[in-house]
Amino acid sequence: MLITGLPPASAGPRILTSVAIHIGYYIALTEAYRHGDLGLTYPLMRGVAPLLVALSAVLTVGEHLSALSWAGVAGVCAGVLALGLSVQALNQPRAVAFALANAVIIAIYTVVDALGVRKAVEGGGTALQYWRPCSCSTAGRSPCWCCTGAASPWPGRMRGLAHRWPPSARRPPWARTGSRCGR
Repeated sequence: MLITGLPPASAGPRILTSVAIHIGYYIALTEAYRHGDLGLTYPLMRGVAPLLVALSAVLTVGEHLSALSWAGVAGVCAGVLALGLSVQALNQPRAVAFALANAVIIAIYTVVDALGVRKAVEGGGTALQYWRPCSCSTAGRSPCWCCTGAASPWPGRMRGLAHRWPPSARRPPWARTGSRCGR
């Protein structure tokens, strides 16, 4: 924030809301990955979210999408969902539930952040000034991908490091998503 400066005060409530929503995102993400395969949960989360974002932007923000735009949204969603949906979805209902819940959360934070950026710009700030406090508050707090096991990009010694770190056990359950990754 030394480079970008602080966001305008008018964006503060949206930043706090975004941070709270992102905590929910990380919890749902962790649980989706804990209960299901990445090949199932990720396409559900990312395949449904664009449709929900488009619908909520129309209903809450007053955005207008052309028929071609709607066709594009539907095509992208259908394509991503086709990659991930299979019979295994029926065998992993908790994973599907958490993945769909996370799709809703993704849509919510997308719209909240869009409104927050607009509020920051209206207050004389920039999009980067809005985004920086949000990313500093949530990124790194829940790096679930670094300790989830086989899908982790980290070497074996690094995988689960936060899980073994003693202070993580003293945190309340809602604050452990990054340190314990649902274990």
